Amino acid sequence: MRKKLLALSVSAMLAASVMGVSAEETTTDTIEVTFIVTAYTAWEEGLYDGDTYLEATVEVPAGTTAAEAFALAMEENNIDYVMDTTYGSYVSSINGLSAYSNPSAEPDYSGWMLQYNYDGYTNYGLDYLGPDGDGVIENGDMIEFDYSLYMGADLGMGASVAAPLLAIGIGEEEVRIERTFTGYDENYCATFTYDLEDSDKEQGSTMTGSGTEEDPFVITIKLDGDEYTDSELDYYLVPYDCDGVQDISEEDTYDFANDLTFVMRSNYDQVGYYRIHVDFVETEEESEDAASVAAVIPVSCLLAAAGLVVITRKKRR
Repeated sequence: MRKKLLALSVSAMLAASVMGVSAEETTTDTIEVTFIVTAYTAWEEGLYDGDTYLEATVEVPAGTTAAEAFALAMEENNIDYVMDTTYGSYVSSINGLSAYSNPSAEPDYSGWMLQYNYDGYTNYGLDYLGPDGDGVIENGDMIEFDYSLYMGADLGMGASVAAPLLAIGIGEEEVRIERTFTGYDENYCATFTYDLEDSDKEQGSTMTGSGTEEDPFVITIKLDGDEYTDSELDYYLVPYDCDGVQDISEEDTYDFANDLTFVMRSNYDQVGYYRIHVDFVETEEESEDAASVAAVIPVSCLLAAAGLVVITRKKRR
């Protein structure tokens, strides 16, 4: 811990000497604690228009509790908050964003989730933090409040790990993953369906799979085969937060004649496996042409046997 030595003045030392009182050094220990507040998914859902990321570091005396340090950090930075102490120190609102504010969920379990030194929300609240579980924190501790719409599922926790992926861009197209809440299972894990939408509303497919390595999420994206004659295209992924994407190639081009597979890892070490399949869709006119070509292939084969030139149609990927 950092120590600040409070030295007595020379006059005080002389006075103490004259009075026969031995002067002793007095020390006061202080610690620094950092608080982080995030509200990415609430902003994305249109439920909040404030800052999505706040960070404050405070210096407090050793022995300070997490609740006391939190209150000081918020007050020093003029951030409104509500802390209910009826059954412990429960933070129900920060910067105007309160618990139970998600109208699309029934039941509504939205609220602020607490993370202590990146523990993945394994703690029981402010009053239980610290090495002894008594709420007394240490120097260098990090305490993070993340707003969740669905008990952590939208933060990359639990069975639902698709939350970090918000959109996919391939070529000139961007396809968003629209999440629809369907309820909670027996373990209180939120369940969703995921639909793919673009600006022209032409996708209309649903992401399938469970997100495991054995059964990855499969995203099928339709592209115009007339416009995209080359299957090697630029692509990008849009996560919900800055740290959502890991374990993916740094290259920004890929040959989508083959499926693209990658891993999404949330801030809380929840992992989801994905596979992107691009379907280069032919127009109705092309389909009719293809049928005509298919109808004459047997004749072409016979002509080839006679040594004549065979005209074949190159398959578009």
